[in-house]
Parts: sequence; C-alpha cells; structure tokens
Amino acid sequence: MTHTPGPWRIDGHPGREALEIHSGHRRIAKSLYEYGSEDNEADANAALIAAAPDLLEACKLAKQHLDALRLEARIGLWLSEPQQEVFKFVDETLQAAIRKARAHTTNPDAREWSDDDCPGA
Repeated sequence: MTHTPGPWRIDGHPGREALEIHSGHRRIAKSLYEYGSEDNEADANAALIAAAPDLLEACKLAKQHLDALRLEARIGLWLSEPQQEVFKFVDETLQAAIRKARAHTTNPDAREWSDDDCPGA
C-alpha cells in the first residue's frame, strides 16, 4: 500500500472549525481548531500535511543526488573526513524521513527505502 498520490490541497477557510486536505475529491485529513490553540497552528498543520507528498519526493530526490555525489567523490577521492561525516549525517537524516513517511503501511516491503524509489538511481 502506498499513500494517496499528490498533489494535496487545503480546502476550507482559516479560522473555521476545520481545514480539510484533499487529493482530487478524496479527503485525506482534517486539521481541527482545538480550544485553546492558536488558529495559525491548525493552518500551519494543514499546510504541512498538504505538503507531505512533495516533501517525500524532495527527500527521495535529494537522497538520489547525494548518492551520486558520494560516488563521484569516491572516484575523485576529494572528500575530507569532516565532509564525509556531513554526507553520512545528511544521508541518515533523509533515510529516516523516508522511513518515517512509510512507517504505518501494512506492506512491510514498503517500509524500507531502496534505490527503486528514485527513478534513475
């Protein structure tokens, strides 16, 4: 199982009872205005949810380019040890974000990220 394809959009009016996030005519989520919370918090939550498919694709694309740069760096042997540590940190951060986006799927194979998730990798 995979997530509903993007793009996702926000429907509703800020400050009302809830904002809904849709893909086509399908509702994906609701961001509710809770008593005691700031209205802009629900708006920000809705914006983050609506951006989720784009953020996941951006992480996968960044991972793909990072892997290509790492391969190029190994061939040229031009990365210093601190630069290698930065590459490792960024790589682990991207992989964790991708795994988190897939954590609640019922398909155990979809929980692991692979190069197949990035066309051209």
